[in-house]
Amino acid sequence: MNLYSLPNYCQEALIELCFNVGAVEFADFVNTIGLIKAGNYSGAAVHLGQNLEWVKDVGPDRSKRIQDMIAGTWTPPAQPVEVAENP
Repeated sequence: MNLYSLPNYCQEALIELCFNVGAVEFADFVNTIGLIKAGNYSGAAVHLGQNLEWVKDVGPDRSKRIQDMIAGTWTPPAQPVEVAENP
């Protein structure tokens, strides 16, 4: 799989996923990788969420964010607005 041929949102998710689990363990996500190769990003996201050991390891919030990133449905939170203090 050529990472750079994937949509940016999927690239970012896979980089984070590899960082979390390591490249060797990531290679064990055969079905998820197959779905991504086939262009079925939403299916890959659903399948990834069914890996309960992974969800437990990274936590529900991070796993949901990575799944949404793969599916292309994640929206980054708005940047906080800094308010200048009066001198």
